[in-house]
Amino acid sequence: MEITSGEPYSVARDGDDIVVRMRADFFTREELSDFLDWVVLENIRRKASLSDEQIAELADEVDGAVWERLRPMVEEKLAIHARANTPA
Repeated sequence: MEITSGEPYSVARDGDDIVVRMRADFFTREELSDFLDWVVLENIRRKASLSDEQIAELADEVDGAVWERLRPMVEEKLAIHARANTPA
């Protein structure tokens, strides 16, 4: 599995596993850890026997916290991508 030129990540399935490869400059180690924590929480939420209201509350808290940490990086990457794709 390779990352194609211009793509920051690739996803493949290997049996029961999902394999994600990212360019090293896509996330900092801390941002990636925070994102994976969010993925784990989403999985728990899906399997939990919480009310819809409790699920929405928890999701809002996690989404807000994760977004606040990832937002500067996402905005920077989008700006770089936009500049790279703007005709001279």
